[in-house]
Amino acid sequence: MIKPDWHSMKPSAALAAHRSQIRDIVLAHRAVNARVFGSVVHRSDTEDSNLDILVDTTDNTTLFDLGAIRYKLRHLLGVPVDVLTPGFAYDMRNLPAHGYYKVDMGIV
Repeated sequence: MIKPDWHSMKPSAALAAHRSQIRDIVLAHRAVNARVFGSVVHRSDTEDSNLDILVDTTDNTTLFDLGAIRYKLRHLLGVPVDVLTPGFAYDMRNLPAHGYYKVDMGIV
């Protein structure tokens, strides 16, 4: 397998090019309601940014599913990806080091 060339494009461009595939990967791993937040939503992402995706879990979602979503999206998009759930994002939003003061989201 060829490793993606990280930082070759902005996450917003990767999102725009692969929006439907992102939805398909999320649904295939028993998660729903994929949204983006962070620098992509604020239109301040750069080639060094990551793509922050928030998903809702279902009763059948496992940690393996969340890991698979992250793995597959990183390799599809060629940019670093973080996959979070609402509880984790809520816990992180007040940590200054992570910049989650305000979680504005866009639907994938």
